[in-house]
Amino acid sequence: MRFNKDKIIILLGAGCSVEAGIPSSMIMINDIEALISGEDKKEEDKIKWEEYKELYSLIKSSIIYSFGLNNKFSKNANFNIEKLVDTLSELEKGQSHYLYPFIEHWNKELVEHAGRKLEKIKELKKHIVNKLQKWVTIKDYSNANYYSKFIRFKNEYTHALRVFSLNYDLCLEKHVGNANLETGFENKKWTWRKFEEIENISNTDIYLYKMHGSINWERDKDFNLTYSDEVVQISNPELIFGTSYKLQYTDPYLFFATEFRKFTLEAQLIITIGYAFGDEHINSMLRQSIRSNSKMKILCVLLNSDEKHIHKELNPVKVDQIIIKDMKAKDFIEQELKIDDLEQLLPPEEGIFPT
Repeated sequence: MRFNKDKIIILLGAGCSVEAGIPSSMIMINDIEALISGEDKKEEDKIKWEEYKELYSLIKSSIIYSFGLNNKFSKNANFNIEKLVDTLSELEKGQSHYLYPFIEHWNKELVEHAGRKLEKIKELKKHIVNKLQKWVTIKDYSNANYYSKFIRFKNEYTHALRVFSLNYDLCLEKHVGNANLETGFENKKWTWRKFEEIENISNTDIYLYKMHGSINWERDKDFNLTYSDEVVQISNPELIFGTSYKLQYTDPYLFFATEFRKFTLEAQLIITIGYAFGDEHINSMLRQSIRSNSKMKILCVLLNSDEKHIHKELNPVKVDQIIIKDMKAKDFIEQELKIDDLEQLLPPEEGIFPT
């Protein structure tokens, strides 16, 4: 018994790379707060982080206050790095924000700490985004060796595997060995045509859709998306950071979103690994998929998972459509990402067919 082609889709979230050495969102926040408080003074930064202490405190407390106003008191509403950057991105627009005419005055304390033109908000955001590249760039990828098990799984599956990643790192790229990984580049320029599979001709093992960009991507002078084998040579990595900006109306992001919607609607089993269901764009597409097919299952692999939150976000037709494994991504990928185990999740009449 085997799953048919494109009946299994994999979605990777930040939690999938934690054991490879990529810090979680909360660890990033802790790092920023240590720098701002003066507890951690990194010589290489050459940034006077303490200058942003009052501004940071104001923004953080305001965000937490907004959670309370919306009755969001669960751990999933916690302040995190993406919510911080998201807020900074909105505030830095200042008078150019389309809601500005409806706001008579900026918060007095905000102007006091951010400057009349909110210039310190732009500075703080720039420093944090620059830190991001360092956070997600690791020198030694040996701890990410568990990603190599995706190739083992692909061989068991016997079809090209479609992996959608919300991460910027290179963990999968570094551990595919001799397998054929398709990321969409031809002569170092990205093209959607590389994701078109011609039956019986394509020898692709894994199609990797990096939905939020990659630390080794950048735009050339003609705005073409290109890449470098050496991350240190990338001065302005092509990344989307902040939940409000993840659905971009340019390629490859628009194409990736369209592909994600298409393949999740066709799938019988969607496996999310290390995804905490904090991205409304992704959640809405998963929700649409699972509600369009009552036989579809979503297997959620997430350490310290909140079952109530996941069910609320996905709102399945039937409760048993959601299967939650509260475990580390590394353990699942190494021990349980196997066709024989996954076949037990769906009875034959619900999408598993003989080869």
